[in-house]
Amino acid sequence: MPENKQLITARSLMDLKIPVNPHVSPDGSRVVFCVSQPDFEESRWVSSLWLVSLAEHNERRITFSYEGETAPLWSSDGRFIAFLSARPDMTEPPDEEEDEDTGSVDQIWALPTDGGEATRLTKPREGVRDYRWSPDGQRIIYLVDEAYPQPVQTARDVARKRKSDHVVEKEDRRRRQFWEVDLNDRKPHLMYTGDYGIQDFDISPDGSQLVFCSNSTGDPNDYDKFDLFLLNLEDGTVNRLPGDNHPRFSPRWARDGSSVFYSACLIPDLSYSQECLYSVSISDGLSKNLTEAINADVEDYDLSIDGDEIILLMAQGMDGPVYNLSVAGDGSPRRMTGKGCCTEISTVPGSKGLVVVMEDDTTTPELYYLEDNGELRTLTELNSDFLEQNILPRQEIIHWSNDGIELEGVLVWPANGKTDGPLPMITQVHGGPKGRVVNTLRSYYLHPLWAAEGYLVFKPNFRGSEGYGNDFAVSNRRDLGGGDYRDIISGIDSLVANGSADPDKLGIMGGSYGGYMTNWAIGQTDRFKAAISMFGIFSLVADYGNSELSRWEPEYMGAHYWEDPEIYHRCSPSSNLEKIVTPTLIIHGEGDTNTFISNSRELYRALLARGVPVQFVRYPREGHGLQEPVHRLDEIRRSVAWFDRYLRGDGKTPPKYRPEEPVEYEGLQLVVHEVVDSEYVGRSPDEPRLLELVVTITSRNSVEGVLTIPISSVRLRDVDGLEAMPAGVPVESAGVRLLLEGDNLCLHQYPDPESGRIAFALAVAFPISEYGGIYDLLVGDFPPVQIITGIIEREEQNTTDSDEESSGRSNSGSSPVIPAEEGGLHGMQKPDR
Repeated sequence: MPENKQLITARSLMDLKIPVNPHVSPDGSRVVFCVSQPDFEESRWVSSLWLVSLAEHNERRITFSYEGETAPLWSSDGRFIAFLSARPDMTEPPDEEEDEDTGSVDQIWALPTDGGEATRLTKPREGVRDYRWSPDGQRIIYLVDEAYPQPVQTARDVARKRKSDHVVEKEDRRRRQFWEVDLNDRKPHLMYTGDYGIQDFDISPDGSQLVFCSNSTGDPNDYDKFDLFLLNLEDGTVNRLPGDNHPRFSPRWARDGSSVFYSACLIPDLSYSQECLYSVSISDGLSKNLTEAINADVEDYDLSIDGDEIILLMAQGMDGPVYNLSVAGDGSPRRMTGKGCCTEISTVPGSKGLVVVMEDDTTTPELYYLEDNGELRTLTELNSDFLEQNILPRQEIIHWSNDGIELEGVLVWPANGKTDGPLPMITQVHGGPKGRVVNTLRSYYLHPLWAAEGYLVFKPNFRGSEGYGNDFAVSNRRDLGGGDYRDIISGIDSLVANGSADPDKLGIMGGSYGGYMTNWAIGQTDRFKAAISMFGIFSLVADYGNSELSRWEPEYMGAHYWEDPEIYHRCSPSSNLEKIVTPTLIIHGEGDTNTFISNSRELYRALLARGVPVQFVRYPREGHGLQEPVHRLDEIRRSVAWFDRYLRGDGKTPPKYRPEEPVEYEGLQLVVHEVVDSEYVGRSPDEPRLLELVVTITSRNSVEGVLTIPISSVRLRDVDGLEAMPAGVPVESAGVRLLLEGDNLCLHQYPDPESGRIAFALAVAFPISEYGGIYDLLVGDFPPVQIITGIIEREEQNTTDSDEESSGRSNSGSSPVIPAEEGGLHGMQKPDR
């Protein structure tokens, strides 16, 4: 193990600074972008705007509001950077007529690039969905939900306060509107009231028209009805954009205004067929598939400044390469990047260069400048400390075959250097099924953490995955749980056969369709000793009846369940319930409208009734996949403890106790509930980092006498066997947190006078390394509990051109995008499983 480096932890992975939404200035000199990070104190994601010069490494933060900033766009003249934020407007007195809810939703702000405060340009109660600058840089056109007339809104507010808050499906919808605001007078005016489904738009180069995407209904299940429309801004007329009669998404105007580019699936009625880029002529309506020659899926695209080339961000195998393609159609597509996964692109005015966000198996996401000559130059070093201070796992791309199909996946080796198998192995199954795994350090499942824990990790791309062409993508239609399951099992078999994986220590986990496959796999075989099912499907019929994306089932099954009940029965994991014996941890968000929580509840009730070891963990406020940072940490800690118990332990006593796991000793039970970094009044910033642990101790039965615990009997032992004594006991006095210090602190706990039982909580703070590490918490004679904590990066205070003062943390409301876990072009409303 390298000296002075730490094993990766879940916290250190989640603390990465993730750059998103890059946009190059009109003069080609600077890039504005967002950086997302978690705020663990309030369990939310933070986002702020940053700037970096294309000429040198000088990235710096330029906004500091508590509410955060997203979606930055330069004006065409370079005088302003617009962005979305829910921050309060401190530059003008409160508007008495302004609705009290205006400040809680995203509004458009304009930040002058020559210095000064950002100005709020919009005030709709419903907030701004999307926006674009006009070509002249003087106006902004934006999309909002239509507001209720004030008397109606007042009546609704009164009714809601009386708890008369019923919802009528498909009737509590609002049409969407385009508004315009001028930077000079800042007086928005309504341009067009449309239907319920408008979601994406672009302005023509001459500013006379909009092209927008809509499914008319606003129902996310009607993703097959999306089409493109032209809005004439002079007379307000709307017409369908001529072209093919299949779902069309993500429109953008050609630089000369003669055509519109859009994305669509190769097979119109299969949303999981190959994603292609098309163009349609405004004059004659002729459409053309521009990416037919590339056996890969289009993730995103942009246009060169001169309009001669299309820049394509592709999903191709394990990579996310960038291609360029002639708009005129002469010449073959040219790949511009090598290995690695690009997640976002922005063209550079005045050159053929690009700014890309890229990462791979040895680097974290950063901004790069892809110059005209093909040289890739680093622009940011946001996460250099992470790479210097952590031991990275070794990842390799492996290949195998099944049913005559060549397959590939990622194999992640334990970070402890152990490669002489057989090793305990966890198979991580991606969602979709038209998602994919890529060879990067990041994934939803935090696979480097599992490598740090000593596990071998197998991440397969099975049939139906994205990035391998159309035939591969649609090959599991009417065969879910068939060929794709055999692909995964054959990959596991190959790793067992070559001595890498221990056949007696196999685990499987997955979310969404990965959860479906986990539920399916444990009903097909008993070879998995433990499983983690995350927001997955259990019954296809029940899922169809509860999901807001119920078209997913008939698209893959080829029929509704009442038309072909046999295939729904055959492909449902619930049909093999009686065969499941694998201990299963089930994780689901209570607000998941995609894969409804009834799936996991049915699985839990059935396994519980059959006596199969099972635990069901529900997370409030969470949708399809967990977002809140504290929930994510809890999810991964429980998952590691589950596999430790059943893959390395005997199913009863794990080899290592973890936080949240009960630890028994002589009739007493200890549980570590919280592991947090804390600060206390009166401590100097130069003093050591303090880790606060909250522990409860209870007795199962009544006890006699007083239980005395000297604080000195609570210790923290590092990997070298050195023990640290507590720095003190946290207390709260007069509303402030203090640290009570002393040499002979003791806790005396008396039994409850009625039950005779002992029950109390104890908080202790320990000094630890700035870089974190792996520790054992020792409490008296209880078995040790392993505590893993990562690096804490201190917030840097930067000077800014905007002269904005920091008012705390910022919030983007959602976690940064994990590359290629689900696939699909940005902005598309399609079913993710």
